[in-house]
Amino acid sequence: MTENTLRERVAAFASLTDEILQLARSGDWMALVRETDRRDQVLDELIALAGSRLLDQLPDLKPVLVDLLEKNRLIDTLVAERQRELAVELVPARQERRLKNMYRP
Repeated sequence: MTENTLRERVAAFASLTDEILQLARSGDWMALVRETDRRDQVLDELIALAGSRLLDQLPDLKPVLVDLLEKNRLIDTLVAERQRELAVELVPARQERRLKNMYRP
């Protein structure tokens, strides 16, 4: 494991986080899921390479990682808002299904 490898993986993680944030803002949820899977793979690589020692090895990346945490919180907020919207949209469909089941012979 080299310092350059760690920096490359952190840069890839940051780039994917930025892309996911843009996808959440634009409402492209299918692409967001795909990119989240890719980002999770990069995160797994980072954990395998450095684990909890990442900041010990690259302390200058702390501001980058703090920024990524904030972006992730924003992504979580946007996803939660969409989940609430979908829940509201599903209420009439659920009610219709219940009514159909009640009046089915």
